[in-house]
Amino acid sequence: MNGNRTPARLALVTAFVLAATGPATTARAQSLDGFARSELEIETADGAVHGFRVYLARTRAQHARGLMFVTELAADQGMLFDYRRPQRVSMWMKNTLIPLDMLFLRADGTIANIAQ
Repeated sequence: MNGNRTPARLALVTAFVLAATGPATTARAQSLDGFARSELEIETADGAVHGFRVYLARTRAQHARGLMFVTELAADQGMLFDYRRPQRVSMWMKNTLIPLDMLFLRADGTIANIAQ
C-alpha cells in the first residue's frame, strides 16, 4: 500500500474506511466540511494498484464524526482515521447511512484486516 507524501502517511494510519462497491456518486461537500483531503493507492498481492481520494480524520472530533450523515460516497472515495500511533480500535458506525468496508492497517502500511 503506497500513499502520497502527506503527514498522514501510512505509518500513522490505523483504519481506512471506503465506500462499498456500488454506483459512483459524489459525497455531499457540506457533510465533510473541515476534513482535509488526500490521495492514496492500495497495491494488491497480484500487483494491481487502486487509487482512492480520501478525507482525513485526524482529531478526536473528526474520529467521532467520521462519515455520519453522509448519504453518498463514490466507490473511489473513503476516509482515513489517523490515530497517531498503532493501537487497537473499534468503530461504532452511528448514523452511518451508506454501506462501507473497513480496512485496518498495520504501522508498515500492510492490511491487517478487512471488515465488509
